[in-house]
Amino acid sequence: MLESISKELLVGRNGTSYRDFRATLTPKHGVVLTQFFAGYVAIALTAAALIASDVYYPHFFAIKGLVGGIVIGYGLAYLSLFFHEAVHFNLARDRKTNDLIAQLFIGTFLGQSIKNYREIHFDHHRFLGQANDPERTYFDSLTLRFVLESLFLMRAVRFVFLRGRVLAKKQDDRSAFRGNVALVVGVFFHLTILVGSYYLGLWSFGLAWGLGMLSFFPFFASIRQVLEHRPNAENSTESVSGIATNRIFGTGLFVSTFGAAGFNRHLLHHWEPQISCTRLGELEEFLAETPALASMEANSSTYGKTFADLFKI
Repeated sequence: MLESISKELLVGRNGTSYRDFRATLTPKHGVVLTQFFAGYVAIALTAAALIASDVYYPHFFAIKGLVGGIVIGYGLAYLSLFFHEAVHFNLARDRKTNDLIAQLFIGTFLGQSIKNYREIHFDHHRFLGQANDPERTYFDSLTLRFVLESLFLMRAVRFVFLRGRVLAKKQDDRSAFRGNVALVVGVFFHLTILVGSYYLGLWSFGLAWGLGMLSFFPFFASIRQVLEHRPNAENSTESVSGIATNRIFGTGLFVSTFGAAGFNRHLLHHWEPQISCTRLGELEEFLAETPALASMEANSSTYGKTFADLFKI
């Protein structure tokens, strides 16, 4: 793993030290915000198409709702990854603006507080692969049961309770209040959409939003995290503990949206957590000219291959 490589000793092919190169990797806030709001545009266009179909062709709403649910769920999973970018203060130049954007445009549909999530996520970096990792859902084997539980909300509920237990040990009254407010806002937001769709007769859109948020979004998020962090299919839940695993998945339209906000280069993110997702490609190019290349190649794969390697009945 990259953690075994001394950053102080890394030098690029042109003689640039890693420390000097690292100093140039400042966030490109315009790029990350453009990528982020592109996700909203995609969801808005999907919603508009579903609503138009409900108004002008109100047939086959179940099929349209299912297809729309997959698209909306994928879009919400994409957007949620920028919550992680905000945790590391890379969504906007000013930290207050960073948290405001994250809370308003992501925390609202997640029902989460960005400040509370930050408390949890930093422990994920400290304790990756250990039993006290607060985001250790990747400990479970990728099986058919895992897939079905992801689709039918069971894993999402389990994840929420896991985070709740972790936060209960960390929180003071203020952070508990933040979390409760975020949850109430999130529930109200989704109920407004669902109840409004019912009263307006927008059956395809309402079904798509419900399936997207409650089924496909948790499915995509659960699968992605396992692909990033689970060592191999043979490890039992217990034996995963103590093995810190990260991967690089390459580039391309699917890879860059399923693993948006730098998650497709998760190995590099865990090595340098504060580097913006907009600069990880350059970091990868630099490291490819150093002894770190061997470690990157050993931990590079594709989402499809990793899924096939990890999945077992």
